[in-house]
Amino acid sequence: TASVNATAGQVQRELASHTTEISKNMQSPRLPSAAAHRADHVHEQTAQQQASAMLGAIKGQGMTWLKNIKDRTTAMAQTVQSTYGGRGPDVSFVTSRLVIAPLAEGIPEALASQAEDAMRLSILEQARGQFAIYNLSQRRLRCDYSNRSSETPMPPLGSGITPTLNMLMSVCRNMALFLRQKATNFVVITGPEAQCVLMASVMLLYSGVVEKPLSAIELVCEKRNIPILPPSYHRQLDILRTIVSTDRENLRAMVHNRRVLLDSILISPTPTFNRSRTGCRPIVEIYSAGNKLWTTGKDYEELQSFELPESSKVDLNLGHVPVADDVQVSVLFLARINLLVFLFALFAPTWMDLRMSDLILSAVSL
Repeated sequence: TASVNATAGQVQRELASHTTEISKNMQSPRLPSAAAHRADHVHEQTAQQQASAMLGAIKGQGMTWLKNIKDRTTAMAQTVQSTYGGRGPDVSFVTSRLVIAPLAEGIPEALASQAEDAMRLSILEQARGQFAIYNLSQRRLRCDYSNRSSETPMPPLGSGITPTLNMLMSVCRNMALFLRQKATNFVVITGPEAQCVLMASVMLLYSGVVEKPLSAIELVCEKRNIPILPPSYHRQLDILRTIVSTDRENLRAMVHNRRVLLDSILISPTPTFNRSRTGCRPIVEIYSAGNKLWTTGKDYEELQSFELPESSKVDLNLGHVPVADDVQVSVLFLARINLLVFLFALFAPTWMDLRMSDLILSAVSL
């Protein structure tokens, strides 16, 4: 009996111990400590700061993009303002029937149509009658001129190529034909300013309004400030003055339609425009009627070198190059890689496609 009682007591003690352990395990979990709260708060603040930095970067990029758009818009507005200023389109009436309306070459393409339309409206407001417009620019006209527009692009001023005399005479013939149709008709010349001034001066000489090239330029100067014209433009005006002021018999003796052969080009003394200032390797280009016929332009090392004192002159053998119409010989040199510098040009007419009936100018009144 005693053994049974001892065993029963032992079992009861083990059950009580096991029950106590289960009760401990089933108690509610312990609440986090204050340190854990602080760690979670710091982590939350860090996440918020990172998100704010990211949003700030996105906002900054967006503001920069908007600022770039604003700057470009302001620059475009300044371009238009500098082109026209506060006086509107640049339109000058040299005479009641001869108008110069240059269009700036640097105007943005998106605003070219608006600028041209403003020019057209300004001309219509200042004059009555129909007009024919002659565009001397490389950029074509955009507005509708009722089939009274003529695209006659001239070589850019910086190209070193001069408009041919036959081209200038052809435009003058066309202008004179339109002016003779009706007394209220007038002509408008547009394009780069230097070309507009040249064409207006040519027309003044052609129509007999003035007798000398300088008088033609001065007449244009009375209406507007004109740019400095290159020597080749003055040369063309001098030749045209000779044509319109010479009687028919002498003009027939001067004008011919035979080709001329160029054998060589001689330049003396030898120019010294290389780096060491001891000679040169000239690049020569020959144009006939505005078309390039011959050039020495090739790899720089293959160009013929002329050095002092061995070469006292530059003698280039052309090999009988046939030329006609207006002949231009341009001499250039390589200042540095990919930079050609225009040195000088020789210009002379060899023959002209000229009809004597074109010189009956008394019916043209400007």
